[in-house]
This record gives sequence, structure tokens and C-alpha cells, in this order.
Amino acid sequence: MNYFCLRTYLLVLIIFTKISYSNDTYLGSVGGNLFSKNYDVYGIFLSKSRSTSVQLIKEKIHIIILRDSFIAYCKFWFYNISDSLQRVYVGFPNNYQDFVATTSPLRNFKVWVNGKEIKTEKWKERIYWEGDSLKPYFSKIWFAWKNDFPAKETTLIENRYTGSLGQLPDGIGFISYVLGTGATWKLPILEGKIIFDHSNVFSSYFVIKDRWGNTNLKPCFYSDSVVFSFQNYIPTENEVVQIYFIMYWFIPITPDGIIKYLEKARLSKKEIQLMRYEILAYHGYPFKNEKLRKYFASKKWYKENPLFNKHLLNEYENTTIRILLEFEKKLK
Repeated sequence: MNYFCLRTYLLVLIIFTKISYSNDTYLGSVGGNLFSKNYDVYGIFLSKSRSTSVQLIKEKIHIIILRDSFIAYCKFWFYNISDSLQRVYVGFPNNYQDFVATTSPLRNFKVWVNGKEIKTEKWKERIYWEGDSLKPYFSKIWFAWKNDFPAKETTLIENRYTGSLGQLPDGIGFISYVLGTGATWKLPILEGKIIFDHSNVFSSYFVIKDRWGNTNLKPCFYSDSVVFSFQNYIPTENEVVQIYFIMYWFIPITPDGIIKYLEKARLSKKEIQLMRYEILAYHGYPFKNEKLRKYFASKKWYKENPLFNKHLLNEYENTTIRILLEFEKKLK
């Protein structure tokens, strides 16, 4: 196996070791930046592990969070600074597996180059225990395609895919985006923005605001999204950007876990009430209070249901409401 492949897999190992917290953790799907592998005009692979001619000048990632999945729309602008055509094998992370951790494959993956849809291959690679070729240590599957970057021109590559949400055992959900694979292009990345859009599912009150992966980037928290922006940025090889949120509708919430978050967030009694009402609102609860009616009417997901009844809520939602109410009563 060549140096680039080995280095890439070591990178993947580091990434998923960092985001796997216990055997009960479900990692979900993990997308990421495009990475490069050069080859010459005859299709023979070169020994280089980083492109010195093609620069990622801009990327915009828009991840739309749904209650059971997420949809990612990715745009990457590349510029070939050299005087000759650069032929590159471009790859995109799909899923990863070792003895204790597995990520879910991406679904409905599509690629467009300068507006034209292209077909991709699937690479499956394995890293073995040292000295024993019969025992695979971990494997990685990625999408790959050959891409020509004309001299002194900008190339736009677009990706779209659907992924599964990650889950921690205490009722916390998360989504990961691997920024570190962008280090295989000529650095720095001139401009970038990664948007985690939660406007279709929950408000910012349910976002964990003190955890965002191992990145040096600092997020901006908005009412409908969490945004990471950067300029002239050099990502580290194992860099992962993440968003964490209370996944109250899907998995059991542990009282200790959510109370710890509420205490650290220092939310007011009114804000805790809004969290509690939000769970009801998602099922169309018809608010009599005019301020609450206007507040939730501004949410994409709210649709008043005159036939609302408490049986529309599942056990996880009822448990979360109970925990919030008990915490709320302790506040002044």
C-alpha cells in the first residue's frame, strides 16, 4: 500500500477514535472534505500525497438536519495554479469500520463537475495488523472519480448526500464533518463556511454550545443554525467539525445528562419553558397565548393541529418534558 493510502487510513483511525465515546455510541454517517490523489497523463499513480498545484479556494457546506437524518449540499471551488492540466483522483469519505466502531454509509450520493453529473467508483481499502495480513484492523469505503483541472482555471465540484444522525447514550445527537481531508490540496483553503441548519427540527435552545469537535474553528450560534466560517485556513489532518444537540424525540434522555447541560447553559426559567413548549409545538399544540402562538408560527416546522392530544408524544418526549418541568420548578 502506498504512503498516501496508509496516511489516509491512519487519519481516519484518529478521527473516529476521537468521536467514539463508548461502545453504546452510534456514530451515524460522516461526510467530509474532498481529498486528492495525483496521477500522470498515462493514468499511473504518483507517489505524492498532496496536490501542489490545485488549491481549494472556497467551500460551502450546507447540512440540513432532519429528525431521522441529514442532507448535505457541498460546493468546492478549485483553482489550478500551474500552467498544465492536472489530473487528479478525487475521493470523498463514505463509511468506516473497525472492531468497535462503524459509521453508516452515505445515501443518494451525487457528484457534479461544473454542472455536469458524473459517475463515481467505490474504493474499499483495508489496513491490517502489523505482520498479519489475515486480520484486517479497519476498513474504509469512499467514493472516487477522476477529475481534470485545466490550467489557470476554476473548477466547481458539487456533492449531495443523505446521512444518519449520530447518537450518544445519554440522549445527545451529533453530526460530524471531516475538514482534515482538505489538507491534501495546496494550502491554505482561502475561504470556507460550514452551516449546520437545524431550523426544520429544533431551536437553538437544544444545541449543546460547548462542544464542536476537535477543530480550532469557533462556531457562531444562531436561532436556526450553527455556522463555522474561515479564511486562509490550514486544517490539521485529523480535524473534525461537529454539532451536538439534545435528541429528545428519538432516544432516551438521561436526567443527569440533560440537567448537566441545563446547568452549564444557564438558561432562564422562560427559556426552559420555551424548550418544554417546543416539544408540544412540534406536534401542533394550539397555543392560546398570543406571544407563544406568534413565536412558534415563525418556525418552519410548526403547523397548528386542532386535534392535538397528548398521545401524539412518544415516551422520550414525555420524559424530556418531565425533566424540564422539574428543573424549571427549581429556578427562581
